[in-house]
Amino acid sequence: MATTESERRASRKYYRNHKQERFALGRKAHARYRLTALARYSKTSPPSCARCGIDDIDVLTIDHINNNGAEERKNEKYGGHLALLLKQCDYPEGYQVLCRNCNYKKEIMRRRKIREEQDGT
Repeated sequence: MATTESERRASRKYYRNHKQERFALGRKAHARYRLTALARYSKTSPPSCARCGIDDIDVLTIDHINNNGAEERKNEKYGGHLALLLKQCDYPEGYQVLCRNCNYKKEIMRRRKIREEQDGT
């Protein structure tokens, strides 16, 4: 069934007039996906960092265990919404919950290891 021009105009007008409500719904949905992903990948309840144990939801993040996040971002079309991609893929293996500090420290250590291997030390 084809959409008529008047239906398209009405749809555009609706979305234009309800922009804030649509954004709010999107933010709520993303928060739900994120909390669900954190709960799925954490070994504790409530979710906590696998390294330091902090359970502040605001600082927890999903980490690629095998350090393949950049490769995954190139191959997948998830637009930066990892939690949504994980939901769509039925929460595959290979992820863990880390706080942002531990995630950053893991990346520092990964880069340091690469530099040491390149320098031969």
